[in-house]
Amino acid sequence: MLREEWLSELSVELEELLPRPDVPLLDIEWLLERSRDTQRYAGQFRSASIEQLAKDVAAFDAEFPGMLSKKLVVGATRREENGI
Repeated sequence: MLREEWLSELSVELEELLPRPDVPLLDIEWLLERSRDTQRYAGQFRSASIEQLAKDVAAFDAEFPGMLSKKLVVGATRREENGI
């Protein structure tokens, strides 16, 4: 999955989780804001922000397994492992 596609899909999935009563709301809102901020960045700053966001998604999945789709978590893990 391409970086931009991953970033867009992450935002959509996080927004879909917001109305659910069984989610860690503050964590979801924080990731969503990070995702939105990253989309506003450009150049090297954007790349660095995507890399950190991938780490944040992996950490979120470790704390709340199964909340995010496997596709997004695997995309984040691959990004982190490969430094892409």
